[in-house]
Amino acid sequence: MSPNASTANVKRSARYGRYFGKPPRPPPKDERFDPRFKSVQGIVCTRIDPTVHVTQSSETFTAKSAARRNAATTNVTTQRASGCSQSALKPEPWTRRLARKDIYEILWYAIAVIFPMTAFSAILLGLVYGYRIDSKAANQNIDRWENSSHRLHDSYIYVHYSATQLMFITSWSSSTAPVLIPFLMKLWHIEVSRDIMEASSSSEQEKLTTPFQLSLIINMSTGALSELFFYIKYLFWKRKAKSPAVFIKTALVLVLAGLLYSAIFAADTVLHYKTPTVQHRAYLPAIAPKFRHSFSRGLIDECLNFNRSDNFLYPGAWPCTWLAHERAPGEVPTSDSFGKFRNEFEVNSLKNNRSRQHDVVPMKANGLYNGDLQLLLPKLQNLPSHFNFVANTVGASTQCLPMTKKCSIRFPGYGSLRYFNCSSAFVDTSHTLLAGKGEAFAPFISEPNEIRIEGGYFANANMTQFYVSKGFVGIRDSDEVPILPDSALINPLYTAVLGAFKPSKTSGNGLLLQELEAVASPGDSQFINVALNCTFSTYDVQIRWSNNSLSLSSYNLTRNGSIAELYHAVFQQFSDDFLQAWRLASLQNTSQAFMREYANAHSNLALAAIGSVMKPRPTLEEVAWKDVLVTKVPVFALWFLVAANMSFALMALVLAIRAIKASSSPDLKDLVTKIGVAGMTAASLEDCPLVDGKGPVMSEEELFEESQIGDGSRRIGAYPNGRGGFHIVTFR
Repeated sequence: MSPNASTANVKRSARYGRYFGKPPRPPPKDERFDPRFKSVQGIVCTRIDPTVHVTQSSETFTAKSAARRNAATTNVTTQRASGCSQSALKPEPWTRRLARKDIYEILWYAIAVIFPMTAFSAILLGLVYGYRIDSKAANQNIDRWENSSHRLHDSYIYVHYSATQLMFITSWSSSTAPVLIPFLMKLWHIEVSRDIMEASSSSEQEKLTTPFQLSLIINMSTGALSELFFYIKYLFWKRKAKSPAVFIKTALVLVLAGLLYSAIFAADTVLHYKTPTVQHRAYLPAIAPKFRHSFSRGLIDECLNFNRSDNFLYPGAWPCTWLAHERAPGEVPTSDSFGKFRNEFEVNSLKNNRSRQHDVVPMKANGLYNGDLQLLLPKLQNLPSHFNFVANTVGASTQCLPMTKKCSIRFPGYGSLRYFNCSSAFVDTSHTLLAGKGEAFAPFISEPNEIRIEGGYFANANMTQFYVSKGFVGIRDSDEVPILPDSALINPLYTAVLGAFKPSKTSGNGLLLQELEAVASPGDSQFINVALNCTFSTYDVQIRWSNNSLSLSSYNLTRNGSIAELYHAVFQQFSDDFLQAWRLASLQNTSQAFMREYANAHSNLALAAIGSVMKPRPTLEEVAWKDVLVTKVPVFALWFLVAANMSFALMALVLAIRAIKASSSPDLKDLVTKIGVAGMTAASLEDCPLVDGKGPVMSEEELFEESQIGDGSRRIGAYPNGRGGFHIVTFR
């Protein structure tokens, strides 16, 4: 084809109006009923004539494409519909079946929105509540075994599930929501078409849109949120037509969809930001008694229901800690029988805190201010790190106060012995009697210039009555003291100690001596004399081992003095240990530290004797635990996301119901198809966007000749108009 012929064809194509901005020109009168034209209701469309289109090259026309095009043109039927009204056209039965298909299409649009948003919410809630930790049970365990500050907060859900995977699932909603907005607008577009159809039938032109308003409606119906910018821009036009209701409603529906998407995005962002991974201690079910560890402590079987009267050795009866004699069965004990500790190795081990079975551990306790509560415990290094337990054991505590001034310590002459009068029973002349009855620390009067101590045990705090528990068999009947039964043994015991020591560099300050009311020895010896009034008690203790740390649950005085008697009857065996404790106390630099040091040493010696006849017993309560990483999900953000998802789905459901109601007319699908991007494109660029006498258009492909002739269909291009612009033209 020559360039001149090509130019002529372009001009001829322009003459027929095949570009935007110029309405199509009707064909000549003699061609009005040509079979190559389509006509519906008297509206004549552009002629399908290959000679009026620009030919790109001779190779474009192949025999195959020409045959398809000629066959499609031959099959086009002509029907003049002028004189027929719209109401006179009765839809055929197949049209109603297609209307039911429209309903299925509406349901598909609705399901495309409702199903994913509902499924995302269901999956998220299923994972959160399926793997959540029972906060009530967890808080009960925390209150039982841990600090209450570690309680699980009610404003969070603690989920034993990976935070990364959980947040990946929450992101599905915010990622999918913008993709689903076009489906919402597809549903709304059906109602828009219905409103335009009704307004056109009633001749209420003010309810119809202008071409530009219709273009905005079509663009907003695609679901592009960016079209709201052009809508707002249109509102600020200086001169514009009145906006009909359908125009405003379309913008509001798109705004509502955008707000719901924004809510989903905001909730998802908050969830990502406010959902950390934290460490949680998960407690397993309580362990049955027969499977518990033996961390409690109780008397050995030999000491249960022990009769002290049967364990006799001069001058009286001895407790279970002391084997008063070793004899064959049936042998009568004598006064010269040999006696020893039942478990001397354990006694010596506990004194030095080197036992293989037990540890002696001091602990602070309320009400015990001048001495710690010493506890007999299993070896702490052997306790498992992943178990918590409650156990019973025995404890001892000594509380001391200074009473030097009360004792009236005096030295009648230079270098003479020390004399004192602390009470009617504890005086300088009573030590021999105390020693003879087994109640004195040392059977002699101390020299004032030596580190020596003396003292004993009494039945009351005023030290007016000796405490002789194991009885006394003297030479004379008047000296005999009966054996106290277990029910008469007392707890606490009262003990007094008086001794001298030479102050060290740390203890030799005036404040210490003043607080202890110390009395200096005569001469240049620099020794000072101090007296203490102490109370010794034994306790039934309940301990709790939790989070690899020890704490006191409770401690109460033992019911009688039978536990204290395990030590009291044999305390004279620790005379050298008492002296060592006195020396260590003298190194302290405050009176409080001096008394506490001696008191704790006294309690430690007592537990050495008591612990030698103790054995492991099962714990009272025991649980195993493990530390796990859990996801801390904020409840508000979780349900805000679920609510936003369900609101999005609810909007789709409402629009679907309204679309079904609007689709009661089977011909509405035709208008829905034509008032769209595809319909308007076909109306502008195709020869005939309508179907001759076959009822309403049911799909977009019916508007285009491409669906009939395939590759032989026209192509759209641009051609300069000579004035700095372009014509939109079609090419064959």
